[in-house]
Amino acid sequence: MAWLRSVLVVGLVVVAFSACGKSEPVYGGISVMGRNYLPYNMSGFTIADAFGHKAGGGGDDPPGAGGR
Repeated sequence: MAWLRSVLVVGLVVVAFSACGKSEPVYGGISVMGRNYLPYNMSGFTIADAFGHKAGGGGDDPPGAGGR
């Protein structure tokens, strides 16, 4: 019966440790789009969150095309 208690305790410890993951968000499959409202060519853009993760896009819109 003592081995059953040991297995239960070990199982609970494993579950507790697996539940404690990173506090940082993990991004996956997020689409980013920037619209060009300026009268200048936008060759590309990059944004970053508080954790330093970056996302960027290319300059597909012509100048001033953000209002379409």
